[in-house]
Amino acid sequence: MQKQKNNLSEQKMPAKVIQKQGRVLIEFDKNTAKEVVKEQIESCEAGTCTCCTPEFREQVDSFKIIDKEKNVDVEIFGTISAEHVRENLIACAPKLKKEK
Repeated sequence: MQKQKNNLSEQKMPAKVIQKQGRVLIEFDKNTAKEVVKEQIESCEAGTCTCCTPEFREQVDSFKIIDKEKNVDVEIFGTISAEHVRENLIACAPKLKKEK
């Protein structure tokens, strides 16, 4: 299990994941295209993405996209942990590689 945790933390994250009360905030870096993030969130909301686990979907109540000048943030509401979001974000990361 320790080895898997190290592998997760060593991978390049396209965002910062922050635990808040009742939600998790994802702050995507400015090199991640807004359109790609928005498309991914739409896919997650529709339940058509292939990177989110069934457990993840069950813990999520809703998503909110926060459009900023140079990047986009996403709030995920529900009984979800930052660690669970990181794991799913790593699974989705190849889809988010398309840069501006």
